[in-house]
Amino acid sequence: MFLSFLIPWDMFLPPWNAYHYADWKISPGVVGTARLDLLWGTSVRGKIECFGANDDIDFRITDSEDHVVFNPGRIFNGYEFRWQAWSNDIYYFKFDNTISVWTTKTVGYAWYIYLYFHLFLLIGTISTIIGFTLTLKEAFKLRT
Repeated sequence: MFLSFLIPWDMFLPPWNAYHYADWKISPGVVGTARLDLLWGTSVRGKIECFGANDDIDFRITDSEDHVVFNPGRIFNGYEFRWQAWSNDIYYFKFDNTISVWTTKTVGYAWYIYLYFHLFLLIGTISTIIGFTLTLKEAFKLRT
């Protein structure tokens, strides 16, 4: 069970699913939004690149109630991040180009979804239950 919490497994294991990769043109004054439906504990590693004018874009992640859950602010050129979903929810990855009055920005992004947290938690829970039942079985054998 501790594997799900203590080991930075997304550094050693491949992504469970390469969910998104796209190049997107975002007009001035527009907030481009990509949507991901994530389970609690899902880890997302992402890379964002921005081209156009100052090569910058505002980036944030919000939940379904529009609460900001991750906000690195303005990104220049490129940015890599790692973030973990707080709950089962729909999350919106927002690329805000309201900072620009005249220039369309091209944003390239890719994120990788890691669900190993759930796998390790499941393996740990099953191992704990099996270990507990085997211990109880042995304890009852010793009593009789």
